[in-house]
Parts: sequence; structure tokens; C-alpha cells
Amino acid sequence: TRIFVFLMRGTPAIVQLYFFYYGIATFSKLIRDMDPVPAVAIVMSLNIGAFMSESIRGALMAVDEGQKEAALSLGMSNLQMIRRIIIPQATRVALPALFNDIINIVKLSSLAFMLGVIDIMGAAKIEGSYTFRYFEIYAAVMVVYLVIIGILTLMHKYIAQKCSAHKKNENSRERVEHRNFIVGNNGNKKPDSQGEHCR
Repeated sequence: TRIFVFLMRGTPAIVQLYFFYYGIATFSKLIRDMDPVPAVAIVMSLNIGAFMSESIRGALMAVDEGQKEAALSLGMSNLQMIRRIIIPQATRVALPALFNDIINIVKLSSLAFMLGVIDIMGAAKIEGSYTFRYFEIYAAVMVVYLVIIGILTLMHKYIAQKCSAHKKNENSRERVEHRNFIVGNNGNKKPDSQGEHCR
């Protein structure tokens, strides 16, 4: 797994596309007869999978071990600990990196036309070769990508705000429960047992 992640993160996406579609094709009839579209989809999926796996791994490692031990000491099962402690915190940490990976893969998809896929870049290149209006055509392509990236950015902000609001609600509830435990339901501060004993 580490070797796979190292290879996918350490080599350019265009090299991965050529290696898969042209290099492996010399040994595999299945790849040789494959349409470029699924080939691009496979390589891009492997590429984003490698980057996302590292983002998720880093987010999981960011959860304090003390919180895991505290959850187990309170009688939580491993499944409850993962669902209530690890996943909520890891999600907030991983969100920026995951959306960054998604944005990168959207931009890398422009390399698909290198294998003959007629995507937006391929269509722009063909149209430019006929009309020679490269400035207008590629400016329009830039606008399309900016709109897509803008939508993804807004989605990230919306989800991040939802996670932050959920975290604030949890913290407020914990503070109320802690205050009720200290003060008591009747509004009177609970006596300090150690102080009472000293007196």
C-alpha cells in the first residue's frame, strides 16, 4: 500500500496515463483494447485515491489518543468510539484536504484529451484549429473550470460551517452539563467535600 501511494503521489498524472494506456498495453490485450475514457477514469481514480488516503490517514492520526482511551474507559465499544469520537473530529480535519484533492483531480481531468478523449480541452483544441480564435476559446474553458471550482469551494464552505455549528452545539451542551454538575439543579453550588471535612 505504501509503495502504491508513493508511486501515485510521486509521479505526474500525465506519466501515469501514458504508462497505463500505452505502457501496460504492450503486455495486456485488455488494456490495449480499452477505450480511452475508462482508462482515464481508472488512472484518475487511483490517483485521487492515493492522495485522499493520505489526507484521511493524517486526519485519523490527528485525533488525540487520550480521547480514545477515555472513550474506552467509559465503556464505549470500538464501534461507538469510532462513530462518536474519531469520525466527527477526523472529518473536520480532513475536509479541507479532501476538497483540495477533488479540486486537483478536476483540473487534472484536462489531461484526458492527451489520450484522444474529446473533453472540454479536446473540444477547445479542435475548435481552435478550425477558427484560430484561441484566446476566446481558452478563455471560455477557463471560465468553465472556474465555475466548477467555485461550486466545489462553496460546497466545502457550507459543509465546514455545518460541522463547526455541530461542534459548537456539542461544546455548549457539554458546558451546560458540566455547570449543572458543579452548581446543581437547584442553583446552589455543591459543597466542597474536602473543605467540609477540613472544617
